[in-house]
Amino acid sequence: MDFSSEGGVHHPDQRHSHSEDLRGGSDKIPARFQNVPEPRHLHHRYFENPFPEYSGMPLRDPSQYLEDALGLLRDIYHYFSGVNLGHTEIDIYTGTAGVAYACHRLSTQNLEEANRQMALRLADRCLDSALRHRNREQGFLTGDPGVLVVSAIFYKSVGNLEKAEDCLQEYVKICVTVDTLKVKDSTGDEMFAGRVGYLAGLLELWKAFPNNKVLSHVDVGKIVEAVVLSGRHYSKKKKLQDTCPLYFYHYGTDYLGAAHGISAILQILLCFPEALLSVRGAENDVRKSVDYVLCQQLTNGNFPATFGETDREDLVHWCHGAPGVIYMLAKAYLFWNDKTYLEACGRCSELIWRKGLLRKGSGICHGISGNGYPFLLMYRLTGNEMYLYRAHCFADFQFLPSVLDKSRTPDNPYSLFEGVSGAVCFLTDLVSPANAAFPFFDIFTDFKSTVDR
Repeated sequence: MDFSSEGGVHHPDQRHSHSEDLRGGSDKIPARFQNVPEPRHLHHRYFENPFPEYSGMPLRDPSQYLEDALGLLRDIYHYFSGVNLGHTEIDIYTGTAGVAYACHRLSTQNLEEANRQMALRLADRCLDSALRHRNREQGFLTGDPGVLVVSAIFYKSVGNLEKAEDCLQEYVKICVTVDTLKVKDSTGDEMFAGRVGYLAGLLELWKAFPNNKVLSHVDVGKIVEAVVLSGRHYSKKKKLQDTCPLYFYHYGTDYLGAAHGISAILQILLCFPEALLSVRGAENDVRKSVDYVLCQQLTNGNFPATFGETDREDLVHWCHGAPGVIYMLAKAYLFWNDKTYLEACGRCSELIWRKGLLRKGSGICHGISGNGYPFLLMYRLTGNEMYLYRAHCFADFQFLPSVLDKSRTPDNPYSLFEGVSGAVCFLTDLVSPANAAFPFFDIFTDFKSTVDR
């Protein structure tokens, strides 16, 4: 998680590698990039958007983005070929499990066999090492549980069903006690290390393992109820039970954003409708809390990082700000069919269009790819090609050599959430935008507890 204003360190050599691998060097820019406008005015956190508004112009061939993703994969593969994976982070967020996940997503596309095998080899190597070097950290995005989810999904996809089942069963065993989870300085419910992160993992497994009886061993209702009761307890402590009946904190702070805040917690709860409706009054509590969050939207369309913060409008990231909160609003729209939430999504997307070309690299947590995903979300919600155009603009812009030259390289430049593995997922989703979903944040799928579905 990046809380700093700088968001990483400057590594010109690594940045140059990314540019040349994808683009063939600044003097060999492919013709299809020649019309991408150069960055204009630089702000501290973002580039001023140089693109014209959409006016019905033809969109680029989506297959071109697959080639871009493969270019990044080659760069990632080359980097890790010289790395001792026993000495690396293993988690989804900044570690090798996240890299493996990106490789898996790319491998499901229509690739030449040599490229597909390259993706599978890297994923297998990353996960084999990650499973052997567990960090004993709890948390879906930051610890062993996420490694197990990615491993189960990957090994099933390559036909190693025994290994996939072993990982699945181990994750299920962990989830049995998640309702009693304790996290320091936290209500223990947020996305990274808290309960809803484990629920997000279950949702991914539910999609990959249809009718799997092992998943039915998880008492999802007990986990959802634990989140609701936790939120009610803290809300009462803060004397907010009448306006925001579910309230949460992490690191001792009342966050709004997707990484550690209330928005992702409410969003994930809505993805488990059967369990949510089984808790008395929970649906009403979630809706009142969603509306309370919505009331925090600033005049420019953004959301503050924390409740009560009114003097900062400049964090336009998935982790903090509109690019993350938009998913809660979109899920609320799908759940209650209330256009108030869709209109709020529209305000978020306009803010992202203006201030979302970040100078923090191409990652999905606080980078340009992460800010391109809300346009794919809006495209799926509305079918409006303007949003697909905007997603294309963000994808093209981040690879301009001049943009790379003026951007800060993240601390983990090859990772899923901070680095180019996240860009691989974004580019892959541009090939099939009707099915696009931010990694582990799919609002279009609901969990059903019945085995036969």
